[in-house]
Amino acid sequence: AERLHKLGFEAVYHFQDNPGLYREMLRDGHPGIYIMCPDSLKDYAVKHCDWKDTILVIDEFSSIRKEVLSKTEIMPEFERLMAESQTLVAIDAFLGDIDARIISRYRPGARAIYDQAFTPSQKPIQWLETRTKDGKISMSHDGIGYGLLRQWVNQNYRIAIASDSKRDAKIYARFLRRLGVKVLLCTSETVESNQRLLKDPDGILAETEAQVLIYSPTAQSGLDVQTHFDRGLALYSGVISPLDFLQMIGRCRQCDQWAVSAPRRSLDPNCLVSSLDSPKVLKMGEKLQQTFTDLEIESSAKTRGWGLWQSITKEIEKSFHSEYLQQLLGYFFGSVETVEVECDRNYYQSDGKEIKQEETQAMLKANLGNGQRLQSLQKAPSKDSDVWDLALAVQYDRYPKIWKILIQTFAQGHSEAQQWAIEFAIVVSSDRLEKLKHWVSATGEHASDDLTALQDQIKRRFTSYTSQHYKALQFRTLFQELRLESLAKVQRGETANAHTTHFRVHSTRIGELWETFQRSPKLTKLFPFVETQADFFTTVKRCMTFFGYEAHGKTIRQESDELHPNGNDRHGKPRLSASQSLWFCGWLIMAESGNKLFQEHFEWIIEAISDRLTLEREKRQQWLERQQPPPIAA
Repeated sequence: AERLHKLGFEAVYHFQDNPGLYREMLRDGHPGIYIMCPDSLKDYAVKHCDWKDTILVIDEFSSIRKEVLSKTEIMPEFERLMAESQTLVAIDAFLGDIDARIISRYRPGARAIYDQAFTPSQKPIQWLETRTKDGKISMSHDGIGYGLLRQWVNQNYRIAIASDSKRDAKIYARFLRRLGVKVLLCTSETVESNQRLLKDPDGILAETEAQVLIYSPTAQSGLDVQTHFDRGLALYSGVISPLDFLQMIGRCRQCDQWAVSAPRRSLDPNCLVSSLDSPKVLKMGEKLQQTFTDLEIESSAKTRGWGLWQSITKEIEKSFHSEYLQQLLGYFFGSVETVEVECDRNYYQSDGKEIKQEETQAMLKANLGNGQRLQSLQKAPSKDSDVWDLALAVQYDRYPKIWKILIQTFAQGHSEAQQWAIEFAIVVSSDRLEKLKHWVSATGEHASDDLTALQDQIKRRFTSYTSQHYKALQFRTLFQELRLESLAKVQRGETANAHTTHFRVHSTRIGELWETFQRSPKLTKLFPFVETQADFFTTVKRCMTFFGYEAHGKTIRQESDELHPNGNDRHGKPRLSASQSLWFCGWLIMAESGNKLFQEHFEWIIEAISDRLTLEREKRQQWLERQQPPPIAA
């Protein structure tokens, strides 16, 4: 919006600045340029707008269509806007065939495609790797940039750092500031400086004399930095797609050279899709269509295949994000060289712990009243302090009893009590409690009713294969039908037993569950792409993670028909035996699936979650009563 003003456009309106006013202007057909984010398309905001005279411009189209597909409240209006607007302009550096097909479903008429001539960039890329103590390629890149940054700072280089992880961005900012370096940080928490940075990045870099710019996906689009940088460090952990991360790298237009860190997370990625040939994808689409029809799930015929494709490609991206990014760099850049460097893991982990403590302390000191006000008005933070006020309000709304005690304890000012409050707040504010909420619901006395309510909820709203509530329905049904809670048998300190407490894909217990799965029409419909026992075991592992169980892998030696290496004898010569070491997967019982503080207060946490579920059931019942027709006598 700011750039349009600078170019001389007068009627430019940033929708979130005054949603009420601009909503009425849109409904009245008031001419102008309205800058909107996807969340502005919620039903209550633009439901009665007439789009037939609208020119719709969607920047970063591929990213936007991925985002909106999982947002139930946005997708129906997004579809209407795509179909009814007078003109659609879709812009993306990586616009592909799938995007063209999606657009044609809503606008089957003629279209023009403007393709910018592409030539690989000649900027050199260094692909970073590091090794473990025993010389193997490391799956962790914690602190991989510390050594490089020390070297670059000593050479007085101006540095850009792109990170898809807000946590990493803050850790590296802390490290550099400790070296005495001026850093400009851009994340979702730096609201005040972001307002200036996104409007005039080069101006604020010159004004602050920052030697280093660090930015997260907050600046994934819309940032255009022309300031010269001598070196760039790209830290990729798979939070966003590889293509989106390339967009992040490209925000600093004048960076001479990039060093890229993208660790592989596994040598054996779990991926249900082995190939993407057209007949197979078509067959999968037909299965999914039948599944949605049988389950009476409301969905758009236009988005059903789109959601399937997105789910498949996202799974592949997640499984092979490092390899995919490396191939993309090789395609878009002329020179990619692999460089091995050392990691400062201890310093990195220490910085990470300190940042987590500081974040939690900021939340405990926040203004709860202001956060609740922002929450009720559905307003985004406009100040840095608003971020923590809103974060506290969200947590307090979920578990008021716990957070009331934590706030009071922290306010008393005793150092030991404050430290306890911080440590426990870290436990109860983690995403894991949302997983634990599903577990409490699925194992409690209202399990059947809650599952039925979830099914009814899905029938009343737009759903795609990537929707979070559909994923919840899948895993809740699988967990309850097969009673997967019985697989969690591991207790800390006890001996691991193959095929009893720990399992492999061909363990007898997994085979029995697989047979039960195949006999269940309900489960085979919910999971139309699980075709083998290996697919099934991968799905079971994901299901246990969904419910918050802590995985406990173990190498256990098993008898075999062939000889395998088994260490050395007393003379130092390799020894062979009719057995081999195999990796088994197990799960800790829920009461031990967490740190010591979690275990000590497990019952209190479960009680708080149960209270929250009770409140949700009461609100759901009130809503249902409001939807019922009046009695006949009335």
